[in-house]
Amino acid sequence: MESRFGPRSHTWSLIVLLVVLTAVLSVLAPHTFPKIANLQSMAVQIAPLGLLALCIAITFLIGGIDLSCVNVANGSAIVAALVMNALTPGTGAGTATVIGIVAGLATGLAAGLLNGTVIAILRVHPIRTTLGTSAVFLGIFTGATSGSTVYGQGTLGWISTTTVAVLPISFWFFLIGGRGAVAADATYPIRFPAVRHR
Repeated sequence: MESRFGPRSHTWSLIVLLVVLTAVLSVLAPHTFPKIANLQSMAVQIAPLGLLALCIAITFLIGGIDLSCVNVANGSAIVAALVMNALTPGTGAGTATVIGIVAGLATGLAAGLLNGTVIAILRVHPIRTTLGTSAVFLGIFTGATSGSTVYGQGTLGWISTTTVAVLPISFWFFLIGGRGAVAADATYPIRFPAVRHR
């Protein structure tokens, strides 16, 4: 872990900084910041960012980079919402939600396969590849929505509103995903041969 994630002192420094920052903000805003409702609100916002960070971390661990991650995530969510909205009148919200989730995951998979093919097979540098595909994905999904916000059916809202042991379920997903990623890397370290890029 020392060589792959940096010295443990860096990790402890971040933990200490977090504790100090929390203490300072609690003193400066005692009636708002340290409240459970505020902490839950922050946890809801942190969860998707944390999951995206885990995805990007995988590329870092193998010496790569992915600049399209955010647009891929946004595009997958847009596809899921559009599919749910289109199918709900005919199939019901439950079935439409399941199909929408599958469609969103398939969108992310397709984008990942595109990036991976260009980088690993065509040997184009990941910065050039993901910067270009990021712009392409942004254009496609902006055109699909005409630049407007797309809302789903609200059937997945419970993930961020329902709490378990104070924390929202979405944050538990992030914690479990992070712990699983660390455990998987420790058990089966990622080792890929270096790829020469153009």
